[in-house]
Formats: sequence, C-alpha cells, structure tokens
Amino acid sequence: MKSAGEAALLECLAAQIPLGRVENSEETAAVALFPASEDSSLMTGRKVYPNGGTAQV
Repeated sequence: MKSAGEAALLECLAAQIPLGRVENSEETAAVALFPASEDSSLMTGRKVYPNGGTAQV
C-alpha cells in the first residue's frame, strides 16, 4: 500500500505523462522481453521507448 506522499507523487508524475499514468513493473518487463518474442518477428533494428509518450523520438 502506498503512503499519501507516494500517491501524491505518482499523481503529479502521471499528470506530466501524455498517457496520464505511470507504467507498472509488469509493463516495463513486457517491453524488455518483447524483442525476444515471436511477436517481434517483423521488427529489425528498432529501439523501443517505454515512456508513456514523454519523449517523442
């Protein structure tokens, strides 16, 4: 359970992210594992930025 201060910090951070939320550890792990999966079979030499849209590359 998050403290009131942690919840307020996450809310503040989420307000600055275009998707409106902070990613969780499962989502970050899924992005990290994606290049090794069959789902990425058509990708070649791309970088994946799991940042919720904060950096537009």
